[in-house]
Amino acid sequence: MESGHRLVQIISETLSESVDFTDALALTVRKVCEMTGWGFGEVWVPNSDESGLSLRYCSLCGADRMDECRLHEPNKGLTLLLPGTGLPGRVWALKRVEWVRDVSVDGDVFLRAPAALEAGLRSCVGMPVVSDGRVLAVMVFFMPNAGALGESYVNMLTDVSDQVGAMLGRRLAEVRRREVMRRYEELVNNISVGVYRSLPSPDNKLVEANRAVVDIFEAGSRGEMLAHSLMELCRDTARCMELEAELMSQGHVKGAELDFVTLKGKPLRISITAVKKEDSDGNVYFDGIMEDVSEKRLLEEQFRHAQKLEAVGRLAGGMAHDFNNILTAVIGYANLVKMKCGGNETVSSFARHILTLSDSATALTQGLLAFSRKRPLSLQPVDMNDLVGNAGKMLARLIGEDIEVRINRAEGELMVMADNAQMEQVLMNLATNARDAMPKGGRLTITTSAVDIDREFVSSHGYGTHGAFAQIVFEDTGTGMDKDTCEHIFEPFFTTKEVGKGTGLGLAMVYGTIKQHDGYINVYSEPGSGTTFRIYLPLVAAAKLSTAAMDEPDESCRGTETILLAEDQPDVREITRRLLEEFGYIVIEAANGEEALARFREKSEAIDLLMLDMKMPKKGGSETYEEIKNIRGDTKVIFMSGYSEEIMHSKDKDKKVFDFISKPVSPVKMLRKVREVLDR
Repeated sequence: MESGHRLVQIISETLSESVDFTDALALTVRKVCEMTGWGFGEVWVPNSDESGLSLRYCSLCGADRMDECRLHEPNKGLTLLLPGTGLPGRVWALKRVEWVRDVSVDGDVFLRAPAALEAGLRSCVGMPVVSDGRVLAVMVFFMPNAGALGESYVNMLTDVSDQVGAMLGRRLAEVRRREVMRRYEELVNNISVGVYRSLPSPDNKLVEANRAVVDIFEAGSRGEMLAHSLMELCRDTARCMELEAELMSQGHVKGAELDFVTLKGKPLRISITAVKKEDSDGNVYFDGIMEDVSEKRLLEEQFRHAQKLEAVGRLAGGMAHDFNNILTAVIGYANLVKMKCGGNETVSSFARHILTLSDSATALTQGLLAFSRKRPLSLQPVDMNDLVGNAGKMLARLIGEDIEVRINRAEGELMVMADNAQMEQVLMNLATNARDAMPKGGRLTITTSAVDIDREFVSSHGYGTHGAFAQIVFEDTGTGMDKDTCEHIFEPFFTTKEVGKGTGLGLAMVYGTIKQHDGYINVYSEPGSGTTFRIYLPLVAAAKLSTAAMDEPDESCRGTETILLAEDQPDVREITRRLLEEFGYIVIEAANGEEALARFREKSEAIDLLMLDMKMPKKGGSETYEEIKNIRGDTKVIFMSGYSEEIMHSKDKDKKVFDFISKPVSPVKMLRKVREVLDR
């Protein structure tokens, strides 16, 4: 029989081969049986709640006797013991070696005497495996002879038990530490935020990186990632060094954003939070987390850009509103001069020039209103294939013979709800922009197609709604633009042309018109590589409508009815009154809504029509009309405004859309609208 020292030595060597705590117990029992020649060994382990002992492992010395032993079979012997019950329970409770000299005599202690005797086992010993005062397991060994052990041997086994307990305790602690590390590594590698450890300058080496760091930098493996340093991958080395200095001096940085590049060359914007650490030898290192915020920052930039455009749009709309009032007066007086010139060709010519210039000014204000999305639309089903095809010859003449125009149209119809005139203006503005980008000639290609905007498109572009769209692509071979220019290209009054050669409104009008049609437009360009505009308009299932030209106005515009005119701008009110009176109408004037309400109360029965400006001091046109309806519900009304955002959404209780005049308006159109409403 081996000495206790030798037994402990061999068990220690054996434990180094175990993979976990259970395996360590099994190896220990097996090795003890082999070295001592004892016939049978087993291991009992406390349950997690320590309510009892469970049989975990059995080892029979000699494979030829395995079938003769029945102690470990559930139907022959016990597999669960309560504290203090049987030999294993007694050893567990007392935390000491217990020896049963003869299982047939000590039946109160050994509860499985019949099964042991059947297997030819007469004596047994129980050894506790104790670590830090806690019983980790109870090992029980059986011998064929009664009284096989002496007291001195039992004492030796006690020493062996203590040392084995210490070794197995350490083994259990190591197993638990490994499990904690495994769970920690699993946690760290499964989170989407990058976790890393790096060394300071001059090494700057990455020494740890989780899976997210590998993915963020598009590395093939963790090993490939650790072969690089963050300083090496940073696009702003000076800023990176500043943060390292801050880490060294203050011990931490939080949410610092830096530009990096992946191992495949893709630019990144990364937010870093890190702390300075120091090991027992005084070596400094940095532990940190990183998050790829590239997409988040892109969306924020797009949102800020949209806010800026919205603010500029409001400014543009307000300017256009005021300017339209002025133009209304100019156009009105010019028409009066033309009507009153008495055949004087010189005066008539001057009036025509004024009206021509007024038309140009009107186009500018309409562009501003289109950008601010406050210009009324005349929507009808339009086939973008037909519109682009019909515009082809016009665009070719517009941009000159040195530029080749190619039209590639999709098969079938591309029906959208659109204002035909505004969409033609969009094509002209984009073609003009392309012409200016190709001073030495080139090629303009216009392509139409049907596309589906899906989740991937919305995610990558930061805008859009799912559905079917008509796509119109304008592609030129011109000089191109840099990134900064592309970011400002749709802003009103932004232009790259020389002073006096451009208003900076062309592309702003395009942007506003497309937005007004619930569409989207983007631009891609690089210096020297041309420019591509892509327009997306929602497709609809509808038949094309025929459009008939309006008849020229005639004397039928005249009338004798009484009109209440409410307009806060004196010049506009004056010219409108003069024009109406010129064509036979009786006009009652009011400078604001409250004054109009007072005039109506005075002469409600005589008034045939209201002409109300939408925006006036004290009371706006809509509010004034609501109060007048309470006095006389059948009163007819025409609203007027420099832009029509309010009237576009104003409806009475019966969902009736109001009649509306958009400023500036020619006298003829105004008179026809008045006659049209009065004749209903």
